[in-house]
Amino acid sequence: MVCPQRGEPAVRVAILGGYLIDGTGRDPVRDCTLLIEGKHIAGVLPGGDARGHSASAVIDAGGRTVIPGLINCHVHLEMNAGPSPLTDLADEPAESSLVGARARAAAMLRRGITTLRDCGARGWQVIGLRAAIEQGLAPGPRILACGRALCARGGHAQVVSEPVSGEIEVAEAARRQLRAGTDFIKVMATGGFGKDGEQLDHCELGVEELRAAAEVAHGAGKKLAVHAYGNQGIRNAIAGGADTVEHATFIDDETLALLRRSGTFIVPTLTNTYRVATEGARGGVAPYICETATAVWPAMLGNARRAHRAGVRMAVGTDAGSWLNPHTDIVTELRLRIEAGVAPLEAIAMATLHSAECLGIAGMVGTLEPGKLADVVIVDGDPLEDVGALARVHAVFREGAAVPPA
Repeated sequence: MVCPQRGEPAVRVAILGGYLIDGTGRDPVRDCTLLIEGKHIAGVLPGGDARGHSASAVIDAGGRTVIPGLINCHVHLEMNAGPSPLTDLADEPAESSLVGARARAAAMLRRGITTLRDCGARGWQVIGLRAAIEQGLAPGPRILACGRALCARGGHAQVVSEPVSGEIEVAEAARRQLRAGTDFIKVMATGGFGKDGEQLDHCELGVEELRAAAEVAHGAGKKLAVHAYGNQGIRNAIAGGADTVEHATFIDDETLALLRRSGTFIVPTLTNTYRVATEGARGGVAPYICETATAVWPAMLGNARRAHRAGVRMAVGTDAGSWLNPHTDIVTELRLRIEAGVAPLEAIAMATLHSAECLGIAGMVGTLEPGKLADVVIVDGDPLEDVGALARVHAVFREGAAVPPA
């Protein structure tokens, strides 16, 4: 294999002989050539042959699968994926949080995750990390960051949120996030797993407060993401103008119909609940969190299946950084989507094109098509036969630049 200089975009790269899954949901193509020129995809051609294309770097992908860069739409880079990540984050120095976030971002990129959406941090350090990555000062995926989420006073996940009460405070806090350089606004509409006695389906912020956040976000051309586990919280999110609903655990047929008609994306984050339900007790997670996760897990998986069958738009997010939920693992989420009835090819499309659509960046990334940014991952094996192949990363390109190994 002849590679470009480490971290430098090649003038022209030819990836030869790969089994191409382009992210669109179309049937894969065997033994083809993917051409990269600078930062962009220049062409996808039949036959694993670069003759006549004057490539300055040639990569043999024979026997391997070539896919678009993966997208994780729900991440917390500052959280450590330990048994008590919220408490740990509250207790550690801000400098340590930034160092940890930088290391996790770099590790995610090496595992083929080329875009992430950070859904809440203690301050605005992830926004600074985003800028450092874009300036080439640190390795990492493309980051969309909300800065701090907005939560009710005394509500869910205050360590990564700004507490608010009422429409005026919500709007003022949302504008503060925008001034800090956020890419979207995140609001905690219901309870979560954070505190003993916290109820997943309890509404902590109402429709008018969500609408106030949506007006600020949409007025600036940004999206609104709403954390909502409960059915009423999901309905409030739709009525309030949410572009995405995070978690979406308890959901009835009427709400499914509302989601389908509105085109609102849901990001179920199955991995978070699954890991706590299956590993939490022996991993040191607090008993009340384990009990809640174990109780809701069957409903969460079943409702993800129902949402898919109902035609609700779904993106991929893992809630990475939460309890026992490492940032580099996106395969568990895709495996669980397949268990919920999604075909493997569609699961990959969910983690590429559909997630790019969810984030509003499908014009740039999400598929291996000419003109798109060259976010490309080469993996060993066939992920349509074994989705675990997505964890066997052979090479990664971000915007045409080869990502060095660790």
